[in-house]
Formats: sequence, C-alpha cells, structure tokens
Amino acid sequence: MPAGKTQYLYIGSLLCSIESEPEHYASVLAEVYGTRLFEGEVFTPIGLSIHIVERPVGSRGTSDALRVETVGDGYRLVTDPLTCRLHLRPGHPRAELVVAQPEMQPEQLAYHFLILSNRLLLLLDRMLLHAAAVHFSGRVNLFSGHKGAGKSTVSVALGQAGGTLLSEDHTILTKANDGFLVSGCSSRMRVTAVTEEELLPNQLRSVPVDIGGTPKKELRAEDFFDACPNQDHAPDGLFLTSVGASLSLRPASAREALLWMVDMARETFRFAKNEDYSSFLDMLAGFVASIPSYRLELSPDVSQVGRVGELLSDIPRPSVQ
Repeated sequence: MPAGKTQYLYIGSLLCSIESEPEHYASVLAEVYGTRLFEGEVFTPIGLSIHIVERPVGSRGTSDALRVETVGDGYRLVTDPLTCRLHLRPGHPRAELVVAQPEMQPEQLAYHFLILSNRLLLLLDRMLLHAAAVHFSGRVNLFSGHKGAGKSTVSVALGQAGGTLLSEDHTILTKANDGFLVSGCSSRMRVTAVTEEELLPNQLRSVPVDIGGTPKKELRAEDFFDACPNQDHAPDGLFLTSVGASLSLRPASAREALLWMVDMARETFRFAKNEDYSSFLDMLAGFVASIPSYRLELSPDVSQVGRVGELLSDIPRPSVQ
C-alpha cells in the first residue's frame, strides 16, 4: 500500500499508527472513538498499525452485514463499503483497510468504520463499552447506560469530589491474562446545560453541539479535575445506570449485568453467523463474572447526584493482595 503521513491515536491504552490516503479517513476513525490524532515522536510501543486507502468499486451497496473470514496469518473483515485485512503478526498487528464507497455521506462512513473497527478490536481481545469510568474512593467504577442515563453527570460530580476521570463515554475493555482491564480513549467530556449549571463552577465558553438530539458543550476533564485516559486499570465495580424516581443503589446479579451489557453493546456489532457471537458473549460474560455489579438509579433532580459519591464510599473497598 502507498505510504502517507503517519499519525497516531489511542484507542484506550492501544496506541495505533495510521497512514491514510486521503488523510480525512484517519479523522473519521478518531471521532468514532472520541479520541484525537497527533503527530511526532512516540515513546509507547505501537499496538496496531492501520493503513487506509480508497479503491472505489461500482454499485457494491451500503449494507452493514459484516463477514469475518480466517485468512493466512489473520482475518479478512468485509462489509459492502469497507474491507479490512488484519495480520496478526507477533507483537505488532497490522490492519489494511480499503474504502470501496468513498462517496458515502460522512455519517454513514463513520457508522461503517465503527462496525468494522469494533469487530477488529474484538479479534484483539478488546471491546468498546459506552461507559464512563472513574477512579473514586479507592475503586475503579464503570457506569454503563443508554444516552441520557447520567454517565456524564456522575463523572463530573465524582471528579469534583476528588475522583479521577478515566473515560466519560468511550471505555475500552481489554482481556488480560489474569482478568480484565479498562482504559479511556480521551479526556473529552460533553455535558448538558443542566449539568453545567448545577455542577461546574464557571460557564463553559464552548458552543453547544447536537449529540443524539441533545445540545451539549464540550470540555477537557483536566481543566476541572484529575484525568487519566489511555492507561489500563483493573475495574472494581460495574454500575448499571439509569434515571428513575429517586437515587438508589442495589446489587445486581451476574445474569442481570450480562443482559444489560449485551443490550448496551450489540448495536455496534454485526455478526454474519450465530457462532460469531461466541467471542462477544464469552468476553462480556467473563467480565461481569469478574467484578460485582449494581443497579444505580439516579434522581431526575441533578442536585442529588453528589450523593452518588456517598453511596460509592459505603461499598467495601477491594482488598489489597
């Protein structure tokens, strides 16, 4: 493949090098994971090399049905608009991504990048979780929920109370030899006007943008509290988060947590055959079995979110081995 300018991005703790022609495809991939591109010298080992090129093909269609084939030293992943050849070379995987439908609208292209790259990550024993992750009261806490569930609001509240933000929405789960690790993709946060007014000391200067039908302003977590993206941490608790009538916390079973996490993740995965689900389900099942889970119901009154820290502090801290 032709060599272009090399840029870098982090997908959680995974450092990726990207050569993209045209260059804007690298930006699409960065936006998918809420991270940023950068250039220059890097001091972390490259975990995945990605090469992206255009090879327009006639009326191939825009279906998101994803086929995964075992080929040589890795895999071939195919949707109508995209094809990816993943080489699993020892210590340095390489992905060659071909865009066959460059005329697609940017939103469509980003969607297909998400579907394909999430499946690629799963082949590398990693998975994108739409969850916030905050180190607070001696624990690494994950907050999983649909849009509007309060993940960003909880993250801000815990950050203001002395917590360290790992991720506000894009959290990467990694299967390790002795369990699971989580890492955030960036310190970018997006908050509603209600959260801004109730929890932040100063009005943000950024302009609201539409996020799934809700106006939100963007901020850098480190401008307000501690942040630590792109580093692996062992998780201590999973919180199935939603907005209800009042603030409450109760234990959740492993089955309840697994069904919840499958529902959260399945919208960004496509499988051509039933057996393709096995690695997806095995990873989530192993994860929820490894840590305690809780149902966290938030009050619609944002002023009550500060009490979440009190509830978390009452949970016994993990024992030190």
